[in-house]
Amino acid sequence: MTTKRKTYLNQMLQQIPQGAVVTSVWLKSLGISNDLQQYYKNNEWLQSIGTGAFSRYGDTPTIRGAVYALQKQLGSDVHFGAKSALMLHGFNHFVQLEGFQWFLFSSNKVLQPKWFVEYFKNKRYQWVKSDFLPAELGITDVHDVFSVQVSTPERAILEMLYLAPNIISLKETFQTLELLVNLRPKLMQELLENCSSVKVKRLFLYMAEKINHSWFTEIQVDKINIGSGKRIITKNGKLDKKYNIVIEDFGEI
Repeated sequence: MTTKRKTYLNQMLQQIPQGAVVTSVWLKSLGISNDLQQYYKNNEWLQSIGTGAFSRYGDTPTIRGAVYALQKQLGSDVHFGAKSALMLHGFNHFVQLEGFQWFLFSSNKVLQPKWFVEYFKNKRYQWVKSDFLPAELGITDVHDVFSVQVSTPERAILEMLYLAPNIISLKETFQTLELLVNLRPKLMQELLENCSSVKVKRLFLYMAEKINHSWFTEIQVDKINIGSGKRIITKNGKLDKKYNIVIEDFGEI
């Protein structure tokens, strides 16, 4: 192996955490050409996991490692949200681990790479495309083996409500909100004012008022546009006249 190839290889391996995906685009940014990538593959330093994506030879990429690559190497607008975000913040007791799946959120314009879809097709994850919240608002980094972008708890609870009641139950969402005693009212206010989903805003205010954490007293409800007209959340529910939603009684959930 030439000195140049050794240098590129050492530089690359030092920057690949265990479990990470390595994209061809990122390798090229290090000066590693397609031919050199193929050389590393043929000599079992890299292994292909799909078109345009590799991992260390013998390594098993994780979803976190793949999202790390999407964010840091490709600049993709995708993040861990909803229950996944709460777990990555260390709130494991908030999350029902039985049947756990990862929730990834992105704007509508973002495409899932083919290698991601094919490699993780048997993993439990959902990729949710929506622009109901501004892409950059309520996003933070969580540092572990990887530094990945995740929703703050304030954004995560709104994402859970976005998925309720069909994907995440109202009961689980309500119980999660009960445990979120330290939400930041300023960020919560900003998220609610910039949220385009009437359903999410009404459900959040309805639940938060019932729970009545101390931070809720600082929410300026009159500045939040909750639209007009009735919204049916559950077919056999009762009408809450204040927020104009038809919803089952939480005593029955």
